[in-house]
Amino acid sequence: MAAAAASVRVLVGLCCLSAGRSVQDRQPDWSCNAAGVARAGFRDREAVRWLNEENARRAPYYIEQAKRMYEKGLRQVKRIDKTNEDPFIALYDAQHQVLGALDLAPDNVSTWLGAGQATAMIASLSEDGRDLKQKALRMLAKACHLDEKSIDDVRDWAKRKVNDEDERFTKMKRAIGKKVSAWKKDGIPEVQSMQDFLPVLAERQQSEVCAQGASLPKLEKDIPDSSAIAPKDQVKRAIASMTVQPIFPTLITSVNVAQHFGKGFADKLAEIAITKYRAFSAERKRGGQTDPNDINDAFFNAQNHNWPELHNSNEYAQLRTFLKEALIEHASKTGYPLSKKDLEKTHLSMWAAVYLEDGGRHGYHVHQSSLSSCVFYAKAPPGKTPIMFVDPRGAPPTHDYE
Repeated sequence: MAAAAASVRVLVGLCCLSAGRSVQDRQPDWSCNAAGVARAGFRDREAVRWLNEENARRAPYYIEQAKRMYEKGLRQVKRIDKTNEDPFIALYDAQHQVLGALDLAPDNVSTWLGAGQATAMIASLSEDGRDLKQKALRMLAKACHLDEKSIDDVRDWAKRKVNDEDERFTKMKRAIGKKVSAWKKDGIPEVQSMQDFLPVLAERQQSEVCAQGASLPKLEKDIPDSSAIAPKDQVKRAIASMTVQPIFPTLITSVNVAQHFGKGFADKLAEIAITKYRAFSAERKRGGQTDPNDINDAFFNAQNHNWPELHNSNEYAQLRTFLKEALIEHASKTGYPLSKKDLEKTHLSMWAAVYLEDGGRHGYHVHQSSLSSCVFYAKAPPGKTPIMFVDPRGAPPTHDYE
């Protein structure tokens, strides 16, 4: 890859506290209420309906994975699996698998039954067993509200004794079965809101968007001359043109910066970053460090200070202003508007990553504690912006090894 085709990206994280919201259970609406469906960007309602059905087929695999993680935690407790004396990580992973299943199929009876049963398994080993037991009961109550016949299914499951079943789980099942049996006489407990015990799912459903998403902005070959427009007005125009693209349960906002700031803006930033990185990389290689990923990690740690060429440039000042406003606008557009108090607590982090012809990549990761994150490509190979998004459902932060 030639130097001119080098990819330069500036990643930004904006962190602040977000407020919780309550949400009422809703009746099924196959056109737009399943988590993530309305965000999928499909314009054909039949495609949306198909995705609902596909999600219902996928959800059981997440429940089964939760049960496998419980089994792993149980082996660790019994010291059969000596990879960890504490089953916390395995049980934490199992809980995320349950959430992933509910996120995929929140109106499916079998999903709620499986989620409640898996959560009961987790509760039997967890230090938070009492709290998780209550969550399991509420999940099972949700299933029973969707279909009253589920009460008998839960009772049968609670009575069933499986060979080599852990005694703690058997005791948990019996306790839950006794509670559920009483629902026949006393009625099924109401599950008005999931905010207090499933806040992630509740917020996802509340911020559901039934309108179809806009397509990503096209890359224009003919970049207009923006030199006559003041930088402040360029930022305003760029913010105003931001569009939301739904993927998975995640909302992606995008904007073609060059259309508003001009081609020279990105070229200047790319030149500064590539020049700095080439010199830094050469110095590291002379010191014996050859892995491009290790060099890029070191570059991340070294660039916060002593980079006047970048930090004192007009382009950097404009980029910093734009990205902060863009991140705040993204939060607002996607259901997380910030109050004045929230804005006062925000903190912006920016850094450059340069990938040249010697290889290197930035692996799968998340930006913990960030309300919004973004990537700005100052220079990339023609027709490509090398960023990939993966379905986050069921994947806990413990899978982030970056």
